[in-house]
Amino acid sequence: DNMLGGQVEDINPKNENITKKDLCNMYMKKTAALICASIRAGAILSGAN
Repeated sequence: DNMLGGQVEDINPKNENITKKDLCNMYMKKTAALICASIRAGAILSGAN
């Protein structure tokens, strides 16, 4: 379960009748992963522990 997996789920034609829970999980794999990566990168570059 990662960003690529979220993208695969997003473009999968089987997702026409996706549930709200599945949609939220897909977003967590994609958008939330990008946000977390940018926060972590900023922390690393600033020398935070």
